[in-house]
Amino acid sequence: RKAAAGGGGRNGRRNSGLLRTSTATLVDPPGQASRAPTKASSAAAERAAAADAAAWRRSKSGGGGGATYAEVDRGILKQAFGKHDTDDNDALDHAELLQCFSELGLRPKTQAERREVREIVWSYDRLYFNFEDFAKHVVPEVREKLTELRRLGLLNIFKETDAHRRGYLTVEEVLNMLRRTGNFLGDGVCDEALRSYLLLVGQEDRIHHGRRIQMDLEGFISFVRILQEYHDRDNVDTFERIVRQFGLTAEDEELWKHDLVDFHKMFYEYDPFTGKYGSSSGVMDESGLITVLRESGYMPKTRAKQAALSQLILKVMRPDGTFTFMEFLQIMLTLREYDRERLRRIIETRLQSFGRQGMSAAVRMHELGELLTECGVMPRNVDERQEIRALMEDADYEDAGVLTRDEVVIVCQRINAKVRGMQHERERQYVLS
Repeated sequence: RKAAAGGGGRNGRRNSGLLRTSTATLVDPPGQASRAPTKASSAAAERAAAADAAAWRRSKSGGGGGATYAEVDRGILKQAFGKHDTDDNDALDHAELLQCFSELGLRPKTQAERREVREIVWSYDRLYFNFEDFAKHVVPEVREKLTELRRLGLLNIFKETDAHRRGYLTVEEVLNMLRRTGNFLGDGVCDEALRSYLLLVGQEDRIHHGRRIQMDLEGFISFVRILQEYHDRDNVDTFERIVRQFGLTAEDEELWKHDLVDFHKMFYEYDPFTGKYGSSSGVMDESGLITVLRESGYMPKTRAKQAALSQLILKVMRPDGTFTFMEFLQIMLTLREYDRERLRRIIETRLQSFGRQGMSAAVRMHELGELLTECGVMPRNVDERQEIRALMEDADYEDAGVLTRDEVVIVCQRINAKVRGMQHERERQYVLS
């Protein structure tokens, strides 16, 4: 809105400088922003998109296939740009641009990050961005700024993980660290991110070393940045694939936007060592379903709710006595609502003590920590405390400084799910050690 009104822009571009990591050598240095985007030749645009997509497919299928990091990255950017160019004018407006950042794994997650990303977008003093400006200027600058803002936290994590002060970490150590902090990465995502990182640093021939590859602090920061982008992109892709596969409506998407991917993994993944008891076949019997529900953390505690759950299970059970993912979602919807009812009662009681009541009663951000404690959210260590703080900041995505009662309920459930996963992972790593 600020940009559309003519405010927020700056005369001239600031000097971005080089990235602290080696990504700086692989993108064109930011310079003067180009003129307002115009429609390119359709044939030329199609050829460019085809070449970029081909490079991206080669990288995903066979260790790079001769593609450079810049080619691979450009293919990813091209695909995301085309997806969000909904009016097909070869340009993104501000709203489409911010959605595209989320698609790319570049969504700002704290108030400081959101402010800086807005400043970068406003600094161009324009309403639309063509692909070249997007790929050569905007995305590199956003990546640089997010890396800068997250650098101190990554530095502390590196030092903590490098307990023997060797000055390097292996890929396996990095992945274990990320899992301990609630970032549960699939093997496919890890392998793609590692391949991309090796392309970035020009060491793709080391791919056969796998997770024994060592990296210093700067390599660690680069690798984590790539890994987080791939992980976030994979979550977006998985969400959309589930929506298509099960024919979910726009209303369903809004209803499950925070939980769909996690519940899908819960139902389909089987790995008792990490607390996963799903069924890869996509069908499970009543005994398997009860086990998954217990591990979900949503099982009701009262006898009345447990009896109601038993009736619901019998109601949605298929004639052959089994359950698919859609029946599982019906049950989880009810269990999630049971938990939300409990949390709403706690929050409403607390808000009344503040002299506020009703569904629209606002919770100020400085009150959120106290409310979460009332709801049973109590971190056990530094990692949990940091993740809880991050989710609290992420919840106020409009930077309004307040949350509604229902927004507090949702963030409480998200925190509980994250902490439960972190505790499972700590137990797993303890057993392995």
